[in-house]
Amino acid sequence: MLSEKCSRAEDLRASGCSVADIAAELHVTRQRVRQLLASARAERLRQVSDDPFLRLSARTANGLKAEFLYVRKQMLTVNTVAEALHTGRLRTVRNLGKKSVEEIARWLESVQTDEERDLLERASDPPSVAHPIPPCPRSLPRSAS
Repeated sequence: MLSEKCSRAEDLRASGCSVADIAAELHVTRQRVRQLLASARAERLRQVSDDPFLRLSARTANGLKAEFLYVRKQMLTVNTVAEALHTGRLRTVRNLGKKSVEEIARWLESVQTDEERDLLERASDPPSVAHPIPPCPRSLPRSAS
């Protein structure tokens, strides 16, 4: 959901105003105008994307990725997230608090609507070529040679 300032900055930019003009109109700095426009662009991309995980907040999505890809060594799919939510395993995931779990529950309901069932199937299908997960970089002990 775009903030009022983001929407206003986007409208002003679309009407041909410069960044400096928008900054004066909104009583913010030019750098803040650039940030508002970038946020608006990112939100628009999230709305039209086929990836359902882009609809989650960055913190929640990163927590899920860390848990499923690196800790559990599982593919991150909508079905695996739904299963973890229903079994209660999401409550033990590091960096996912109560609000993140509530966000995931709302997200799952929205993903599983009739309009997005085929999107869900495409997102849940494993890729045709499996790519191994790169190991975490660690400093290895030096051998004495």
